[in-house]
Amino acid sequence: REEGKPSPVTVVTAGRFEAEFAGRNRLKLLHGAPQARVASSSPGEGERISTSQELEVAFGQAGGISSIVQQGDVRYAEGARSASAEHARYAPATGELVLTGSPRFSEGAITTTAKLLRLNRRSGEASAEGEVKTTYLSTGGRSRDGLLTSGDPIHVTAATMTARTASGVARYRGAARLWQGANLIAAPSIEFDRERRTLVATAWESVGEGGRAPQPRAGSPASPRVSTVFLHTDHNRQTTPVTVTAARLRYGDNLRKAKFEGGVTLRGAQ
Repeated sequence: REEGKPSPVTVVTAGRFEAEFAGRNRLKLLHGAPQARVASSSPGEGERISTSQELEVAFGQAGGISSIVQQGDVRYAEGARSASAEHARYAPATGELVLTGSPRFSEGAITTTAKLLRLNRRSGEASAEGEVKTTYLSTGGRSRDGLLTSGDPIHVTAATMTARTASGVARYRGAARLWQGANLIAAPSIEFDRERRTLVATAWESVGEGGRAPQPRAGSPASPRVSTVFLHTDHNRQTTPVTVTAARLRYGDNLRKAKFEGGVTLRGAQ
């Protein structure tokens, strides 16, 4: 509970409950099945609902809920957000919901799958681990003169992902690959801003002090590299692939401009 703010209300229902008590008749565990349902709401906020085949509610020493575990066809809905998995664990103290067992998370036109998904109800942050794949649908127009300007879906895969709903920025790390149609960007780290339609791809996964990434050294290409493949149409209207490798790439759809830095190499048909 935050100072000066009312506590959220959580209602748990199921076809049948079995309760386990500790000393002095303190409620310790509550098991519910079938048709388990958890609905939580706070003043001024929408209702959050999760359903499953069964659930287990653990209570703390003071009597409040310490955790809620749901299993079997878990479904979660919160406004434009929805998720599904085989197993879910929610901690009211932190507001974190952890999904495992083929988890899938959707928010508007964005869908993410992974081995593990974490959603924070308070901060709006989301993270994913293991075989991460995100698909952005209908995020562009129909132009073909930029890297990310067509109406095709944008796909991103990586080992991990972190995102914040408020900013619309997602960071993918670990053999990250972003592509739309035939255009492809591969790098150890890719930061994609879906609202501004910009991206930064770097040959390193971590940042240094002050949140700044290390600068590429002239004449000393980083390994592994940022690799970009896009289709180029010449004056004869012949389309051929062009590959550019570098230590860093910055791209913005508004200017249709890509800036490569650090031991840049460009290879084309000629």
